[in-house]
Amino acid sequence: KSHIFATISLRPSALDKPGQPPKVHLTVRPREWWEQLFEEAGCCKNKEVFDIMQQYDKKGKEISPRFFPFICKTDMECPK
Repeated sequence: KSHIFATISLRPSALDKPGQPPKVHLTVRPREWWEQLFEEAGCCKNKEVFDIMQQYDKKGKEISPRFFPFICKTDMECPK
């Protein structure tokens, strides 16, 4: 069993110029896209760690950094 703890930006970098290929944040996708990618690789979201680490604004929206904690094991089924 392995643990992965990543921070992934879900928005373009201020250093990347609009209309030009990105140089900083090369793959900007929503959280669901990243979580599916990890699950397809045999990893499950570690909800306990996520709930401890992720912070929210007053409206309930995630604020940076956005954490992606996973537990990976080839024969593991992720809870839904």
